[in-house]
Amino acid sequence: MRADWRLADGTFVEALGLMTKEAYAAKVTRKRELARHHGLRLVTVTAEDLNRLSEIFADWLPKSSAG
Repeated sequence: MRADWRLADGTFVEALGLMTKEAYAAKVTRKRELARHHGLRLVTVTAEDLNRLSEIFADWLPKSSAG
């Protein structure tokens, strides 16, 4: 089991698809459980999240200097 990406700070990112498939959904649940058990940060994104990636990844984006 591995995530799709690993960010520089060690956060794992999983791009989810096929959640209607029982075996795939079970695998995702297991990945989430393993991450939680080991204290790993796991970010999951779906196709529905594509228009809000800047919100989801706000912790990793440079802070705006405006203000």
